[in-house]
Parts: sequence; C-alpha cells; structure tokens
Amino acid sequence: MDITVLEFDFPKGEPLSKRLETACFAEVAAQSLCRDLLSTVLRLKEVRMTFSGLMDASMVYVDGDCRVTGLLPVGCILSSHGVQRAITGIVSGKCAEHLAPELLEKADFVHHTHDCPAVCLQWDNFVVAAIVLQALLLAEPASVNRACVRQALSDASGDFLCKALHWEPQWRLCGEKALAHPWLA
Repeated sequence: MDITVLEFDFPKGEPLSKRLETACFAEVAAQSLCRDLLSTVLRLKEVRMTFSGLMDASMVYVDGDCRVTGLLPVGCILSSHGVQRAITGIVSGKCAEHLAPELLEKADFVHHTHDCPAVCLQWDNFVVAAIVLQALLLAEPASVNRACVRQALSDASGDFLCKALHWEPQWRLCGEKALAHPWLA
C-alpha cells in the first residue's frame, strides 16, 4: 500500500477576504492576483491536484502588495468525497455564487468527474475569475454583463472577466489561454 503524506505550512500574509472587507483592489493589483492564481491552478494540474472549483477569498493569502503568498488547501483537493463535503458547505454558505454554474446544478456528478483534469480546470478558472471580479468591484459573477459593472471595468479586464465567467463551460476562457489574454499578458 502506497502512502502519500502532504505537509503544508500555514500561509504567510493575510486572507484575501479580510483585505476585501476594507477596499477593492486597483486594476494592476487585480491583474497580479489573477496571474498568480491562474498560474497556481495550472501548476497543480500537472501534479493531479485540484480545487475542483472550490476556492474562495478566505483560502487565498496575500501580502502587503496584494501578491499571492499562498493558498490554504482544503480536503476537497484530494478526494471526490472531500469535494462532495466541500460543496455542501459552500452551497449552504455565502460564497455559493462563486461556484461555476454547472457545478452548482450538478453537484452529484462531481464524484464522477473529479479525476478529469480538464473539467476541474474549468471550474478552478471560473472561481479565480469570480475572486478577481470580487477584488476589483466587490461584484458577483452573475453581474459581469450588467452595464454598470462593465462601465466600471477597463475594456481589457471586462473582456477577460466576461469570457472567464461565461455561463457555458465550453465557451469559458481557461488554462493557458486565460493567462495569454491581453489583460494578463
């Protein structure tokens, strides 16, 4: 029997959720946050670990310059059972609106797709974009196409967030394409 032991240090900095209680991020800081989170999600894909779209601002730690210093992992990254428990906790909490719509609609099918990196990467990218939108405007993903939200965003950030938060997974910007978007390049 193979045993895998993972050891995590407690992240340095402060939770992003605490930072968002006092102010929104400037666009440059939000770009940096987005790059850092997307790069982390892509790196984890290579080692077959995933957040399965279950991440919120309280798990992201940032320093004084709003750079990501760490992510506090949860049990959901290791098993489909952990995913099911995390969904139950998140759906009943206030951050359910950050989950990809298909994840909320079909929570029972997560068990069958947890081992599919492409699906998990789509969910992870959606939640990263949701966190970035929250950091920029304290807005929720469903509001990204509203005129008042779009006017508050630059053209490049608005384009990126609309594509990354697309309701239909097959049209969603994710992975390397997300990192190559002009807003992040």
